[in-house]
Amino acid sequence: MSPLAHRTTALALCLAGASLAACARARARGSGRDSGAPRPPVPAEAAAQPGPGEVEAQEEASLRGKDYRPVIDLARIHFGYDRAELSSEARRILERNARWLAAHPRAEVQIQGHCDQRGTTEYNIALGQRRASVIRDYYKGLGVPLRRMSTIGYGEELPECEESTETCWRRNRRGVTLIRR
Repeated sequence: MSPLAHRTTALALCLAGASLAACARARARGSGRDSGAPRPPVPAEAAAQPGPGEVEAQEEASLRGKDYRPVIDLARIHFGYDRAELSSEARRILERNARWLAAHPRAEVQIQGHCDQRGTTEYNIALGQRRASVIRDYYKGLGVPLRRMSTIGYGEELPECEESTETCWRRNRRGVTLIRR
């Protein structure tokens, strides 16, 4: 074996040894793996209490499975292509919707986000969810309690129109507010 090959092999062995030694020290300090030392018990009350944001998520999940229906007084809004921002027209519509919701405080609200058929299914479901969340957050800012609202992103699953035209795609890029009394 040449002297260069000996040096290369020695260097590789040194680097491997240093890496293993570093891993052993990290485990001994408890970074990343359980060090084997017993942990103090968590009080039952603390373990049972939901963390920040979990209460809203639980309430929203309980609203999702219920039957909702459209109400003629609650107008839908439309979004731009690949967008989840509210236009000034959409804000005006949501403000009217929020006034109706304030007048009907017992109505549970489901906000649906929809997309046109362009894009992958996964992307469109995520975009639909972002659209629904933007509407929910706007309603919250207008005084509609979070506990009354749930969101769902349908993506392209429930089209209003199935033609491959810009007019049809525009109709499918929508946010819908439904209620359950």
